[in-house]
Amino acid sequence: MAWQRHVREVECGLADGPGSSGVVREQYDPAAHTLAEREQAKAEELTALGFGRVSRTTVQRMRLAYRKQGLWGLLDHRSTRVSSPTGRSDERGVAAVREALRRRRGRSKGTSTACSR
Repeated sequence: MAWQRHVREVECGLADGPGSSGVVREQYDPAAHTLAEREQAKAEELTALGFGRVSRTTVQRMRLAYRKQGLWGLLDHRSTRVSSPTGRSDERGVAAVREALRRRRGRSKGTSTACSR
C-alpha cells in the first residue's frame, strides 16, 4: 500500500489519483515534467524517505506493475510463491530418482553382508 500513493503521484501528479482534490507538487506536474523526470524525482524522494536506494527503474517497474495488475502488482511476490517439494532441483534428476525408487519398490532391501562386498 505504501507504493500506491507514490505511483499515482508519478502518473497524474496527485497522490490520491485522478479526480481527487489536492495540489500537484511541482516536481510531479505532468504539464511541466516528462514521465522520466517524474520517475527520477520520485526515486530521489523515496530514497530520502528511507525506502532504501530506489532507482528510477524501480519506480518505473512499480508503476507499470500497478498499471497492469493494480495493487496485486505492487506486492512483494516472494511471499506469495508456492514452493516445490523438490526445491530448485532439475526436473530430469527428480524424474530419474523417482524412476529408480519405483523400480526398487517391493524388492529386497539386501543384507548387511551384501553391502560389505
